[in-house]
Amino acid sequence: AAWIHTKDLGNTVTAGLNLKQTLNNDITALIGGKAVFQQHDSLPDGTAIAIGGLIRVTPAANKNVSVSLSGYFAPNVLSFGDMNDYRELELRGEYQVSEQLTAYVGYRNNRADYGNLGSHDLYDGAMIGGEFHF
Repeated sequence: AAWIHTKDLGNTVTAGLNLKQTLNNDITALIGGKAVFQQHDSLPDGTAIAIGGLIRVTPAANKNVSVSLSGYFAPNVLSFGDMNDYRELELRGEYQVSEQLTAYVGYRNNRADYGNLGSHDLYDGAMIGGEFHF
């Protein structure tokens, strides 16, 4: 689950399930889906069911450090309300603080298409955060 608040733009809330596969000692992959709710201050609200995944590379020299790339997409058939489609791309550097907590910095782009209103960035830029594992 995630919550992204952008000042003067609105909120994006997501929750999903992924299947994890270890490809080798250094690379893991996740594939799955997430439900997305977008509340935007100047655009219509929308919801979507996005499908996608993640690739994470963890160097053998330091298992606490990793780099990940993820992408999710919801086509028109999986987008509801006034949202016609949803796209999410994320690149981040991660540091595993403990088994339950990972800190990260990176870049994120969330974009949605609203039909006649066109395609709009919901968030585009640098990010910093933490991820809890349970």
